[in-house]
Amino acid sequence: MRQQGVEANDVTFLCLLKACDSEGFLKEGKLIHNCILQSSFANHIMVGNSIICMYAKCGCLKYALRVFDELPKQNIVTWNAMIHAYGQHGFGHEAFQLFEQMQRHGVNPSQITFASVLKATSHINALKEGQLIHSKIVMLGSEWDAFMVSALIDMYTGCGNIEDALCIFRNSCKHELVTWSAMISGLVHQFHYEEAFMLYQDMLQEDVEPNGVTFVCILKACSALGLLDLGRCIHMFTALSRLESIIEVGNTLIDMYTKTGKIVDALIVFEKMPEKDVISWNAMMYGCTEHNLNAEALLLFSKMQCQGKQFTIVTFLSALRACSDPLFIEWGRLIHFSLVLDCHEADLVIGRTLIDMYARCQSFDDAVMVFHSLSSQNDASWSAIVVACIHCSHIDLALYYFSLMLQQGYSLNKVLFVSLLSACSQKGMADEAFHYFSMMESMYGIIPVLEHYCCVVDTLGRMGSIVEAEDLLKTSPCEMNHTTCAYLLNHCKTYCNVGAEHIYFDNLNFLDHMHVSCYALLPDMQTCWKM
Repeated sequence: MRQQGVEANDVTFLCLLKACDSEGFLKEGKLIHNCILQSSFANHIMVGNSIICMYAKCGCLKYALRVFDELPKQNIVTWNAMIHAYGQHGFGHEAFQLFEQMQRHGVNPSQITFASVLKATSHINALKEGQLIHSKIVMLGSEWDAFMVSALIDMYTGCGNIEDALCIFRNSCKHELVTWSAMISGLVHQFHYEEAFMLYQDMLQEDVEPNGVTFVCILKACSALGLLDLGRCIHMFTALSRLESIIEVGNTLIDMYTKTGKIVDALIVFEKMPEKDVISWNAMMYGCTEHNLNAEALLLFSKMQCQGKQFTIVTFLSALRACSDPLFIEWGRLIHFSLVLDCHEADLVIGRTLIDMYARCQSFDDAVMVFHSLSSQNDASWSAIVVACIHCSHIDLALYYFSLMLQQGYSLNKVLFVSLLSACSQKGMADEAFHYFSMMESMYGIIPVLEHYCCVVDTLGRMGSIVEAEDLLKTSPCEMNHTTCAYLLNHCKTYCNVGAEHIYFDNLNFLDHMHVSCYALLPDMQTCWKM
């Protein structure tokens, strides 16, 4: 068009800006913006509004704000675009401040303004600001249509105020699909699953046909409560309603089936989806790794690559977890190389997962190399290298890294202490085990749980200190389980402590349904009893 000497007009620029309003087209959007600045449309209000929307959708909020400030005049659409942009990027307080500023400039909010600012406040749990907006809606006498009601419901449920949300829903003149979906979505978001199911039933009784949003919410509730049979029924309804092909519905079905252990059903849903986004691929890969189908997860990763799909950090994390087996270490190295090329290696979550992968593959030198190559470290990366050392039987090095971690003031957690105490147990380091066990609560406020007691009991048992192990269990607030009893039975067998054997065998009978490993000890126990 430009080569033929045809000048662009406002409609041309509006269409071009619309074509650039996604993250992958920021560069092109900037070029269009430069062309506009050199034209007679630089101060055109409709074009300016479109530039704000384009930058906001491309994730470039500072440019959107600059355009907003430089416009000689703003109309209601301009204010709405900027408020929406703030809300879109999680800047709820700034959205509310702009909402207030807009009114000081004598511009009355529209329904779109109210909906945008209510959504922005719900994202940051700003209930007080949301209530002020609600009072403003009442004061201005704005029309209470389904759009406004659903925006208020979203705000109150987003801020955790279910009671007020239900009050608004029940007092609305007419319940439309959008308000039903908003209320059900809010209940599910706040984990009120049973109330969501009841509302869903009410909705069906009033002959309101669910949409994709409704089905997604109810399927999430089924997944959270493990209600597989109900989930299958909802799945059938989505198929009958021809909503199964919606990407969000498909993704939620995959999530539900993987979480309820039905990985084959998840794969069937995945294969039947006519269109898949990166969330679909990530959900399916994650489901495979959760069920130890590592080869299948890596096959999905390979298909993504062949189809030119864009990888996210979540994609790489699932792929690396699938490589946490010596059989797939070469895959892991290739993915690691891809991460280096894409400059993702420095990401702390990626770094921690790489350390864990190499440790599980017994490639300890690679795990250490990754740790030291991180540009910065946090609690998780330090914990990962300590656990990696323990996993690869480098106990002394693990204790060295742990001491460095303490010196540098990093936070500790329960999982790290389980690994440390387990390492002490393997090495028979009773003094160190007691030292770490006592420091948990006294120095770091971490209350020991059964796993920690099991590790210390095992350490004492390995040394033949059965009485001390028994005394420790008596002081424990945790109830004895099969694991602790089995530990002690095993060590009683080793040291032929007949009296204690009877006590822990009785405990196992009391616990009912002994684990098969405990029965394996019976012949040796009987030998001790006869001595």
